[in-house]
Amino acid sequence: MEWSALIISFFFLATLVRIEINTKKKLDNDKKIMKQLQDILDELKKMKN
Repeated sequence: MEWSALIISFFFLATLVRIEINTKKKLDNDKKIMKQLQDILDELKKMKN
């Protein structure tokens, strides 16, 4: 019984870590996209002036 609980806990923890890593990657990608969009907006503002 102890071993099965330990194994289940390990896989649960591993899943949480994997979710955390995937979330961080998505946030980093979102930040890059937002930066690119901001750069485009800045260029458009310069062209307008």
